[in-house]
Amino acid sequence: MIFDAAHYQKLAKDLHERERKIKAARGEIVDRNGVVLATNRTVCTISVIHNQMKDPEQVIAALCQELGGEEEENIRKKVEKVSSMEKIKTNVEKETGG
Repeated sequence: MIFDAAHYQKLAKDLHERERKIKAARGEIVDRNGVVLATNRTVCTISVIHNQMKDPEQVIAALCQELGGEEEENIRKKVEKVSSMEKIKTNVEKETGG
């Protein structure tokens, strides 16, 4: 392990750091009278990282409570899926996801 220290340090760093693209704000779309037709809003994506969960049942309960209308079975399936990162829901209001 001492001989491969640099390799293992890189693996550890890659595990905890992720680079994500952030979409730029596009501004409002208005009609010729200045009436806003479309605007920006800040939203979140809720994801889980399987190997970082200590209590999946607690995670499922918290997500069901916060996301309200989501079906528990759908959330449970995504939380229990063994993957590096699983998206639970996108376009979640900032107040809920933040």
